[in-house]
Amino acid sequence: MAEVTIQILDGVDRGRVFSRLGTPVSIGREEGNTIQLNDERVSRFHVKIQEDQGQLVLTDLESTNGTRVNGEPVPLTILRLGDRISVGRSVLLIGSPEQLDKLMSSTPSKPGAQEHTMNSPANLPGNKTRPAGVTDQIAANIDRPSDELKFQLNFHADGISHVTQAPGDAEVTPRSAPALPTRLSPAQAAQLAELLLYLHQQIASAVDEVTDQSAEGGIQITKVIWQRILRVEMELARFHYQIGHPD
Repeated sequence: MAEVTIQILDGVDRGRVFSRLGTPVSIGREEGNTIQLNDERVSRFHVKIQEDQGQLVLTDLESTNGTRVNGEPVPLTILRLGDRISVGRSVLLIGSPEQLDKLMSSTPSKPGAQEHTMNSPANLPGNKTRPAGVTDQIAANIDRPSDELKFQLNFHADGISHVTQAPGDAEVTPRSAPALPTRLSPAQAAQLAELLLYLHQQIASAVDEVTDQSAEGGIQITKVIWQRILRVEMELARFHYQIGHPD
C-alpha cells in the first residue's frame, strides 16, 4: 500500500495537512471520505486516488463540478509530486514539504535544463518496495523528464490580480493590503519581521530565476521555481490555519 501526503492550498480548509495517507484515498464533502472538505461545490464523493502498477491514479467520481489537475479538467490522470488538484473552491497539493524540498533540490533550476519528477508511490515515504508486476518501461516512466510549466501573469493597473470566479458566484472584490498589527511587544514585532523577511526572500529567490518569454508579457519558469512559489503559498496557508486554530 502506497502512502501520500496532501496539503490544502486554498479553500475553507486551507492550511490543513493530511500526512502519509494509505491508498486508496477518497476526497469529498460527505463524512466517510478520507479527506472531508467543507466546500459546497465539492460533491459528496468527488475524487479517488489509488495505486496501480507503481503509479498514483486520480479518478473523478462523476462529480458535479469536475476535477482539474494543474488547471486542466481531467476525468482520469496519473498524479506526480507537486501536482495541484482543484475541486470546487479547494486546491490540494500532492506531497509533503520534505518531499517537495527534495524534488526541488534534485531538479535543475535554470529554464531549458532537463527536469525530473517523482510520480511513483515507490518514491513516497513509507513505501520502500516497488509493487510486483511493474515493468521496466513503467519504471523508466517514473523518472521521465517533465515539460516546463509556462503560464501568463496578468495584472490590473493597480497591481491586483484578477480573481477567478465559478459560474453563479457573487462578484468578489480583491482585498487591499491589510495594515500591520500595532501594539506588538518587542519580541512579537521581531518575530513578525523575521517571518516577513523569510517570505520575502523565498519569493525573491524564485522571481530572480524567471526568464522573459515574449514581448507580449509571457514568462517561462521551470517546475522547480513553480514548486518554490507553491511552497510559500502552502506555508502562508498553514500560518493562517494555525492562527485560526491555536490549539
